[in-house]
Amino acid sequence: MAAQERDISTSLLRALDVISLLTAAPQGRSLADLAELTAMPRTTVRRILTTLERYGVVDRNGTDFDLSESFFHWANRDRYAEVRRRYRPILTAIAQKAGELVLLGVQEGDALVHVDFIEADHAVRVAPMPTTRHDLHKTAQGKIVLSRRPDLAARFRKRGLAQEIEEIHRTGIAWNIEESDPGMAAVAFPGFGNSPVDPVIGIAWPIQRFSRQEAERLVRAARRLIQQAEKPDGGIATNPAAGART
Repeated sequence: MAAQERDISTSLLRALDVISLLTAAPQGRSLADLAELTAMPRTTVRRILTTLERYGVVDRNGTDFDLSESFFHWANRDRYAEVRRRYRPILTAIAQKAGELVLLGVQEGDALVHVDFIEADHAVRVAPMPTTRHDLHKTAQGKIVLSRRPDLAARFRKRGLAQEIEEIHRTGIAWNIEESDPGMAAVAFPGFGNSPVDPVIGIAWPIQRFSRQEAERLVRAARRLIQQAEKPDGGIATNPAAGART
């Protein structure tokens, strides 16, 4: 029994206790309530809640905490179905403006995985690979992930990466200029949120069609589309004929 106990993460068990209590209280619970219900010190519960909030699965509403919308998407058996449904109008609208490959990526452990994409109609294309796990430190979308997760970023000794992450914090944009694939350039930026469980949007070009100035213009346009979609009446008008296969 003692050997089994050594194989158990007590910190994780405590965090799961907190999540279980929040699941049972849709109205949320206060720090004091959670400390009393778990019989844990308030400092321990605060650290757990702050970590879960940083991860994006807990929201803070005044003095109360509750599970975020992202938590329920994340916990869904087909967690990406709702993500694809929510982001598809945005991806379509960006693709119409960009005329290039637009990608939706999520973090899975120590890698970036594409869960949706819209291809451009060009003779020369950047080919998406949705089932492939991509290096975080070499891809634009992966660098956005690293900017959210200092613990993951600390694993890499890539020259200049720390400076790149500082720049991402300042601008909200990450770049990949032929780092992951020769002849390919990409830009990435957060979608509706910027927690570790939120997807990342990317636009990719063959290097001969890439322009940093044009990429920055498209990022600004994409951010306006995202802001529009977040409004109460925020439908995104797209041309159905311009949609693409996945």
